[in-house]
Parts: sequence; structure tokens; C-alpha cells
Amino acid sequence: MNDYKMMNQRVDQLREQLTIYNHKKKIIDTLIKDVMDELLDTRRQITQEDLRRNLRLEGESSPAPCDIDLLL
Repeated sequence: MNDYKMMNQRVDQLREQLTIYNHKKKIIDTLIKDVMDELLDTRRQITQEDLRRNLRLEGESSPAPCDIDLLL
């Protein structure tokens, strides 16, 4: 086999490899997006729960304001 044929064969192999890697990259990008979506959703739920817990309940007294300068 001459050099020209070998180079063309190698180019074909590299193209096939690139196609496989592009497919894997799409899968990985999709997985990353799914994880990020779930992370953001979970973070939103935590934030909502934090806000709910910090809301004053009916009949509950609120803490007195504190001036840091008075403590020093």
C-alpha cells in the first residue's frame, strides 16, 4: 500500500473516531444539562423551604432588632 492510500485510510479512521467522540460529547452534554437542571431545582426548593421557615408564624413574636454598635 502506498503512502497516499495509507494517509487516506488514516483520514477515514480519524473521521470515524471524530463521529464517535461527537456522539459521546452530545450524551455527556445532555447528562450535564440534566444534572444542572436537577441541581437548580433542588436549590430552588431549599431556598423556598428556608424562606418558609424564616417567615414569622401567626402569634409568634419577632426577635428584637439589635444594634451592633450598642454591643461594643
